[in-house]
Amino acid sequence: MRERHSAVPAGGHEVPNSDVKITKEFPGENYQLVYFLGDTLLTVATRIDGANDRDVRDALESAIKTYRTRSSGLIHETRPDNPIASAIESQVLDAIARFEEKVAGLSSTVRVRDSEVLPIRDFGA
Repeated sequence: MRERHSAVPAGGHEVPNSDVKITKEFPGENYQLVYFLGDTLLTVATRIDGANDRDVRDALESAIKTYRTRSSGLIHETRPDNPIASAIESQVLDAIARFEEKVAGLSSTVRVRDSEVLPIRDFGA
């Protein structure tokens, strides 16, 4: 049986990725991407046996690290040690890549920027 972890209290002192700023307008301006990532994360997490909130959080934390290195010009994928979190992250990253390809195929001038994905991932973490 896997151990359950309690969530950080609402008034907790530690706010992860507090340097990522999410404006009030951000969700509305990026609603398709927000919906896509939320739906993808929910679908993936509920299809993996034994997945829990901690696994999802670990997957998001790892994906955020990967996107941070990508936005700095480096290519380095971070994978969680937890195999369930790793599976969630892998499937979500694959879905994002397919989404980016689809958007790129619709228009040569429109693309999904890493700077748009990072706040959405942080929004869900």
